[in-house]
Amino acid sequence: MTTPPQDPSHVADPFSAPTPPGGAGQQPSDGAAPPSGPPAEGPQPPYAAPSGPRTDGVSIAALVTGILGLALIPLGLGIAALVRIKRSGAAGKGLAIAGIVLGALSTVGWTVLVALFAAFVGTGLQEAVDEGLTEGFQEVTGTHLVVGDCFEPPADFTSGDPLQAVDCGVPHTAEVFGVDDVAADAFPGVEAMQVQAEDFCLDAFGDYVGVDYMDSALQVIYFHPSELTWSVGDRRIVCGATTMDGSPLHDSVAGSGV
Repeated sequence: MTTPPQDPSHVADPFSAPTPPGGAGQQPSDGAAPPSGPPAEGPQPPYAAPSGPRTDGVSIAALVTGILGLALIPLGLGIAALVRIKRSGAAGKGLAIAGIVLGALSTVGWTVLVALFAAFVGTGLQEAVDEGLTEGFQEVTGTHLVVGDCFEPPADFTSGDPLQAVDCGVPHTAEVFGVDDVAADAFPGVEAMQVQAEDFCLDAFGDYVGVDYMDSALQVIYFHPSELTWSVGDRRIVCGATTMDGSPLHDSVAGSGV
């Protein structure tokens, strides 16, 4: 194979002056001195020298969210960044670890704050919610009535329809003479609930009407929690006085001795 001619500019030694004709150290035959300028430059590398490994973006995100105190977020990002760095060889391990540490500290801080909040206001807040639910239920069912209120009961006592409050000065069906809240941790059962409601209403009747129930011309009706309404906070027994034949009442029965 024939070696192709080479351009001298691509093979010259960039660190030495060109050798004059006739041997080293001799002056050229025309008496000219060798060139004294800078040596010729050699070929340049086609690409820049490689820089260090790039920093993993997730590790940066871990550090930033850790500084912001976002609790579990930098914790998760830091762990993910360490896994990515181990696999890819990217830089940023220190940033990821810093994010994990800051995330752990902020998580502990938020946990303490939540615990303190729950300790100071948790109980009161729960009581307020329960009270609001109970009052709302009583408004819907009409069991918010108090002693002395007159009302119209539902046509079907088992329908769950609400008691309708009315003016005692107009004809009405019944009047509230007793209200009681059941004190029990769990629903006592239908029969036990009926017994408790009946005993309470019969005892309260004489004090309100002014005559014992057995000697009265009035009839007692009562409303008590069911197992379903108990589950939403209903604890109220409501006692009502009405006529035996269902005819309307025109005045209050309080102290009437009827």
